Amino acid sequence: MKRIHISALAVLGVAAITLSAPKAEAQCLNDEHYFEELAKQDPASIKRANQAMEVWKTSQSNPAQSKKQTVYRIPVVFHVIHQYGDENISKEQIEDQIRILNEDFRRMNADASNTRSIFQSVAADCEIEFVLAKRDPNGNCTEGIVRVYSPLTVNARDDVKAVSYWPSDKYLNIWVVKSIKNSLNDPGVITLGYAQFPWDRPSKPTTDGVVVRADYVGSIGTALSTNSAGRTATHEIGHWFGLFHTFQGGCFGQGLAEQIQDTPPVKSASSGCPLGANTCNNDNPDLPDQVENYMDYSNGTCMNMFTNGQKGKMQSMISAYRSVIVSASNASATGIDLNTSTCKPIADLSSQRIFVCENQPVTLKDLSYNSDPALNTYKWTFEGGTPATSIAQNPSVSFASAGLHNVKLEVSNANGSSSIVRDSLIQVFPNISPSGAPLQENFEFDNFPPLGWENIADGLVSWERYEGAASRGNISARVQISSTTPLHSNPQLRIEPLDMIAISDPVLTFDLAYAQLTSTSIDRLRVYTSTDCGVTWVLIYQRAGSQMNTGTVGQTNFVPTSNQWSTYSVNLKNYVGKRNLILRFDAYSDQGGNIYLDNINVGSLSSVQKPFNESTAKLYPNPANNESTLSLETYDAGNCTVQVYDASGKLQTVGFEGQLEAGFHELPLKTADLPAGIYMITTTLNGVRMVNKLVVTH
Repeated sequence: MKRIHISALAVLGVAAITLSAPKAEAQCLNDEHYFEELAKQDPASIKRANQAMEVWKTSQSNPAQSKKQTVYRIPVVFHVIHQYGDENISKEQIEDQIRILNEDFRRMNADASNTRSIFQSVAADCEIEFVLAKRDPNGNCTEGIVRVYSPLTVNARDDVKAVSYWPSDKYLNIWVVKSIKNSLNDPGVITLGYAQFPWDRPSKPTTDGVVVRADYVGSIGTALSTNSAGRTATHEIGHWFGLFHTFQGGCFGQGLAEQIQDTPPVKSASSGCPLGANTCNNDNPDLPDQVENYMDYSNGTCMNMFTNGQKGKMQSMISAYRSVIVSASNASATGIDLNTSTCKPIADLSSQRIFVCENQPVTLKDLSYNSDPALNTYKWTFEGGTPATSIAQNPSVSFASAGLHNVKLEVSNANGSSSIVRDSLIQVFPNISPSGAPLQENFEFDNFPPLGWENIADGLVSWERYEGAASRGNISARVQISSTTPLHSNPQLRIEPLDMIAISDPVLTFDLAYAQLTSTSIDRLRVYTSTDCGVTWVLIYQRAGSQMNTGTVGQTNFVPTSNQWSTYSVNLKNYVGKRNLILRFDAYSDQGGNIYLDNINVGSLSSVQKPFNESTAKLYPNPANNESTLSLETYDAGNCTVQVYDASGKLQTVGFEGQLEAGFHELPLKTADLPAGIYMITTTLNGVRMVNKLVVTH
């Protein structure tokens, strides 16, 4: 039996599931600090939660209600908030999620047979079903899917809900986003979803619903590679119906207690699928942890059941707080009893590429929704394009003149039509750039990015003009990175295309400043080139983490002084004579520190350079026992071989053989099998050799 104890921490209207990587254990957003902070903001939530628990307890003592046999049907709308990336998931993936929800809540899931025999008697058909809405709030025909472009899809929280919302007394709002901000400021925690509890809907109607990461919706498409099996939404909707985690309150129901009698007490959240676990022994009879319960943190492929007690609580919360959404009048208003029909299409589109050369074909993609594409007709209009119009669903077009070009799409069927114009969708570059090298840019002028450059943000993270730090002058370009910056954010700064015909020995130089927030932070700066207007890119230089350090590790919001900069050079000899070279600076966030860039120059070599920067080449540890690392910077890209010779000149082993890009590299050398002694490490790049001495001790 579970001990029931509710505290002020059980009051808030948000519950969430997160997955911690790489620890493979989950942590919930509603940690103690988070609940305390929200309780301060909304003290009345304590009263609402306690009232809800009393409503539930009263329903448990009402035999007539407990015997009630009703299948509740919930109208659902998916708001897909996207930036035309993978987070703009397909209708098929959404329909797969609806299938999973219906199977899970009606106990028709194929893995129901995996419920262990000891829990079979309490496993429940919750008699709740989900149907995509067929009428929108204005009574118009809908597929129950809304798609909206917004950068708020990255690091999303409740602010994303204002982008698209349907009345929460009539629809279950599910917001699909690219990523969700966690409340722990822990870079190892990935939040998969969160929900609002039912008792908070009356006071917070416009935030009521569920937020889920796009790659955890359903089990196909972008979710195919996860182990969620579509159960993230099942879990979160359990919260939306008023359920807590099975482990909340621990063994003795302390703090935020789950309070349901047929789910055995669990000490803490489960990870993986530990079917043999029994973390609490104070229940009678002493039962194992119910890791197959949807409200634990076990893998989605391990989950397969709700209990009768959970069913009773959900149905009690429906009667008390969500009676309108399951009413017959709402079924009619939202159209969930209607037969499937084709609605008026909602036009949308994207481009295979947004940067092309003159007369270079590019394919446009129809992203229209709310209708059957087979019944649609299409009319495309291409400003300055060849052809000027098209009736194909996914046409190809080219543009003869450089500049920005608009694209219009009108989609029609028997039920109506809609159109969209995406201004400046495609940028066409001339085959021969009007801007020739040399180029110098120090960002001292007011315009940012400089004329002809492109500043491509990743969500809310982008390059910016920063006053107050520069290697020379007063201004630099910066990407601000902190412990709250989304992991792997990748803002890009693209230089205007350059004609390289006038320089026979081109080189790129730039100044860089950076300080790691922690010694394990591995933010990155990479330099790419393209000679086909951005269709393909080649990595030519990279630095990462400690390789970039010019300041002191541990500085929050690092701002470099004038002497905290380093200058780097990249050989551009492979681009001699190219008429349209684009250089791109990419920053990658590992939630480390700010990256600063200044004094970008594309010009001529002033002297012959070696392919190695010997001042930065070293072996560590040296002497070595089982392993050493060769740390070196290469000026050129090319084939590299690292060979280990003994003192007599006999080859002992090949430490590395392969392609290296220009930049900083750390190559591990295994020395455990080498006898103690002195060895020569010979590194050969494009025929040029460098030799370092290594002492091996055992």
